[in-house]
Amino acid sequence: MVELVVDTASNKDRTGSAEKQPNCWSSLRAIFATMIPCCGCRISPTLIKPDILQSSLVTGTIFGRRKGRVHLCVHEDTAAPPLLLLEFTTTTYVLVKEMESGLLRMTLECKKGSNGEIDCLLNEPIWNVSCNGRKVGFAARKQNIENDPTIANFITTMQSVTTGAGVIRPEEAESEDEELIYMRATYERILGPPDSEAFHMVNPDVTPSAPGQELSIFLHRS
Repeated sequence: MVELVVDTASNKDRTGSAEKQPNCWSSLRAIFATMIPCCGCRISPTLIKPDILQSSLVTGTIFGRRKGRVHLCVHEDTAAPPLLLLEFTTTTYVLVKEMESGLLRMTLECKKGSNGEIDCLLNEPIWNVSCNGRKVGFAARKQNIENDPTIANFITTMQSVTTGAGVIRPEEAESEDEELIYMRATYERILGPPDSEAFHMVNPDVTPSAPGQELSIFLHRS
């Protein structure tokens, strides 16, 4: 697979001091901006985080073909199988429109099983999805990654990437439409009650004049 990286992982200089983490969000929007015209979107009311019981840092990757479906992959360790891998019915085109607002809040909701048993939240198979307050379809959990060589190869290729945004062209790709666009970043994973969880992208560019999260993903089971 040939990788064309727009932003690469953060490095350390010769003195050992950490350089500024690249702004993956801006880079991804710049890539998408070459695909469709800009458009404005109304921001939905701020979503409330669940009561914090535990938090940790994970690696999250949003990726998909230029005109295909969007995927979300979450790793605790990029060398290990994903903690969560979802395929959305949402297309890249829809995601681009929501990104133009400057903020992206994705809400994933599902219902408890009829047997009353409570499984791990991330094991739920089907989710209703909203972006910035708009319903945009569904998401399904993918389990057998080996059955999809393109995704399996992508996850393997990305093991050495910590943060960044760019384009990967699979060997079988015959056109730009089959290229995979990705954004990988560090997320704060917040565990609330058994039926609530959230992932907030850690934004190194937050300042007093530009506070808040640029990308948040909320999962809720009712």
